[in-house]
Amino acid sequence: MEGDSNRRGEEQKRFDLEDRTAKFGETVVSFAKKIPVSLVTQPMIPQLVRTATIAMARGKGTASDLRGDPSWKETDR
Repeated sequence: MEGDSNRRGEEQKRFDLEDRTAKFGETVVSFAKKIPVSLVTQPMIPQLVRTATIAMARGKGTASDLRGDPSWKETDR
């Protein structure tokens, strides 16, 4: 019985992490839209957005998930 409760707790944490990751990505995109564009910030804005949303785009919860997973290096090109 305790194992079922533990599994549900872990599943709830996973969904919470997915929600928080998505919210973080949305917040960064919103913030990036407010950054004044200049010669300095122009290349930095897309990098910021890519970095903040890569976990969301790949369906990964944390950067630590990527350490042993070489698929994050694959591109869709």
